Amino acid sequence: MHDLPADTPMVPATHVWKRMPEMVSIVVPVYREGAGVLHFGQSLRSVMEATGFRWEAIYVEDDSPDDTLDKLRRLRDLDPDHVVVLSLSRRFGHQASLAAGF
Repeated sequence: MHDLPADTPMVPATHVWKRMPEMVSIVVPVYREGAGVLHFGQSLRSVMEATGFRWEAIYVEDDSPDDTLDKLRRLRDLDPDHVVVLSLSRRFGHQASLAAGF
């Protein structure tokens, strides 16, 4: 890891973009992520809010045997304007999850 000053922004400044995107969509395939998905979602929200972009996070749950889907629904309920949750009917793998999100 690089040692950066504490005030260094972790998101590129808007002047580095040739054209501002209308919206940023992030597809997140998840499987057995119940232990960390809430923290990830909160961190992602903080980063995306700092960009000033319109954004959405599309979580694709791949039939996890744990409480991942329940926690994703909680994320969606806390931030319905930015969080979309898709749940696959059985285990398909991360490539199929990405395709479903796209």
